[in-house]
Amino acid sequence: MKFLDKHEAYLKYFVDEFRKRRGLKLKGSCSCCGSCCDGKIRVFHMNTETMTVDLIKRKEEVCPNYNTETKKCNMYNDDRPILCQLFPYVPENLYPNCGYYFEKE
Repeated sequence: MKFLDKHEAYLKYFVDEFRKRRGLKLKGSCSCCGSCCDGKIRVFHMNTETMTVDLIKRKEEVCPNYNTETKKCNMYNDDRPILCQLFPYVPENLYPNCGYYFEKE
């Protein structure tokens, strides 16, 4: 079991609270489909007033965990960056092959 540092713990709390305020509960599990990642590092803004998640920018560098041949992450485990572990943040982030889904609480 990996322990979160204070920044990761805050981000996890924020995402959990964000979902809770929208009345959402994440269900399912990662299907390792790779659809959610193209290897680009993204910066998101979570707007607590409108309860939306917006992509601010994509950085040009490629994540070191992204396999450009298989088009998938090499780290489907607890060592993935916290942003990847918490994805999808809200239903708008879901992809067709994703094993996750949301239910209303």
